Amino acid sequence: MNNPVAKSFLFLVFALLLSSRAEAAEVFANFGPGGSCAVTFYGEIKPGDESIFDALTPDCRGGGVLLKSDGGSLVAGLRIGELIREKGLETAVAFDARCASACALAWLGGTKRYMSTSSWIGFHAAYTVDDLGTANESGIGNALVGAYMTTLGLPKSAVIFAASARPNEMNWLTSAHALQLGIDVVVLSKADYAWIEALDQSDPHRDD
Repeated sequence: MNNPVAKSFLFLVFALLLSSRAEAAEVFANFGPGGSCAVTFYGEIKPGDESIFDALTPDCRGGGVLLKSDGGSLVAGLRIGELIREKGLETAVAFDARCASACALAWLGGTKRYMSTSSWIGFHAAYTVDDLGTANESGIGNALVGAYMTTLGLPKSAVIFAASARPNEMNWLTSAHALQLGIDVVVLSKADYAWIEALDQSDPHRDD
């Protein structure tokens, strides 16, 4: 299907159907010329959301993903980050928005990573929850995070930063700290506000 308008309509219908699942994050894709796409990904990351993201962006070759989430499934977040990189997409966290835990790991997958001085991008150690509801750090989970970040070309200092906070704590990333850690970022300026806001407004699930 080469008609971008028809394609956008079909994926909008698909997005609305999938987002009706209570457990799914809200994912919406706008399609532009040359296979580019602009994606919004909001809400808790649940198992299976990586498949939704992939299904909604099968032909994306370039463009970007605006992320807003407090995290969720580690495995899903890592796979979304891999898909973002495979599709050649950039990532952004809007002004005053939060992208933490699994969301922050997905954000790292961007071919370019955008943040503002008021963006909240947080990392902590991987963990599992036992029968008593206690969060326990996961060695296997941290190994998965380390392997993922290494494939992205990030240095050990970045891996340590991403996994050093306890499960109930958070290491918040600033642009200055990112530079020290070897994480390349582009800092959004006031001039970028218009296109970030336009992308945010394009999401049909956005709160008015």
